[in-house]
Amino acid sequence: MPFWKQYYPKQRYFKGFSPLKRANVPNWDAPFLRWLCLQVSRELKLANQLENYWYTEIFGSNDNCTLYFEEYLLPQINCPLVLGLDDIDRLFSYREVIEDFLGMLRSWHEKGKIADVWRQLRLVVAHSTEVYIPLDINQSPFNAGVPLELTEFDPIQVKSLACFHGLNWNNSEVEKLMKMVCGHPYLIRLGIYEIACGKITLSCSAFKLV
Repeated sequence: MPFWKQYYPKQRYFKGFSPLKRANVPNWDAPFLRWLCLQVSRELKLANQLENYWYTEIFGSNDNCTLYFEEYLLPQINCPLVLGLDDIDRLFSYREVIEDFLGMLRSWHEKGKIADVWRQLRLVVAHSTEVYIPLDINQSPFNAGVPLELTEFDPIQVKSLACFHGLNWNNSEVEKLMKMVCGHPYLIRLGIYEIACGKITLSCSAFKLV
């Protein structure tokens, strides 16, 4: 997800889910969905209009979030919005809210088939663990769209990623990193990023990414 601007140079995008660990479970859904709406508003440089579209006494959190996107955010933009939901597996243990939230994402996907305003939304849902929660096949976002599985990186891919970050690595440096984290895509990318930023080195005795 950090490389979206490379692939969507003319599309606006937003990625989220970073504050999930600070969520108030089991009552996190309304604050989190309001946070999500607010952050997308800021990314699109739009004013916060939550108070004008969030009807707590009438609708639930999912309905209010959907309303905010449908009636305020999406009509304001003139290009596709790529909304990336990273590490969504952090939600899997919150059974009291996960089914409703994922059902909302699936409903957004289905709305895009019939409503012009929802065709502007591009959902990218990423998870690093198996989807072990039972979901209604008609409410799951994981069986809609185009599934992509990220396999382990090979040495050529690691070297290419290092080059992308401005590192001119030889084969031995690539092998050294792979011995530490194997070909795990996230850890490979994290390690290369930390090294490129000068925070750690391959020879650092405190090299630890997990």
